[in-house]
This record gives sequence, structure tokens and C-alpha cells, in this order.
Amino acid sequence: MNEDDSARREFIFALFLISIVAPLLAGLAAFTAGVGLTFLRKDRERRAEPRGTPAITRTVRPSTGPARSPHHAPHRNSRRASANRRPGGVVH
Repeated sequence: MNEDDSARREFIFALFLISIVAPLLAGLAAFTAGVGLTFLRKDRERRAEPRGTPAITRTVRPSTGPARSPHHAPHRNSRRASANRRPGGVVH
């Protein structure tokens, strides 16, 4: 293969890119922009609608039960080493 064949292949490849791939990418970009505009238009219409009353209204009631103790059981977070314990769980 000589230099002319190599240059011809590069030229054909460049023509392929220009004539096929570039229009496909441009069409895909235009399609994506159209879909984005559609979503934006629907979102703008949705935001412009007046808001009604919510279907469920919640009221906050005070707790009637006793207050919880701030002390936790000694087995909470048992994987973490405690300052007064030695390895193996034996307290000395």
C-alpha cells in the first residue's frame, strides 16, 4: 500500500464522518432539545396551576406517654469498644 492509498482511505473516512455521523449527531441533539422543551413547557403549566387544599391535613398532638429515659441498655453499639471493658467482654 502506498501513500496515495492511505490518503484516499483517510479522505473516504472523513467523508463518511461528515456525511453520515455529523447529521446523526445533529438530529439527536435537536430531538433532545425538543424533548427538553416539552418537559419544560409541561412543568411551567403545572407550576402555574393554583394549588388546592391538601387531601390530608395532619395535626400534631402532644405525646401522652411517659418521657423516655436518656439511658440506653449496655448492649447498644456492642461492636464499639467500651472504656471499662477488656477484649473478650470480661469486666475486671
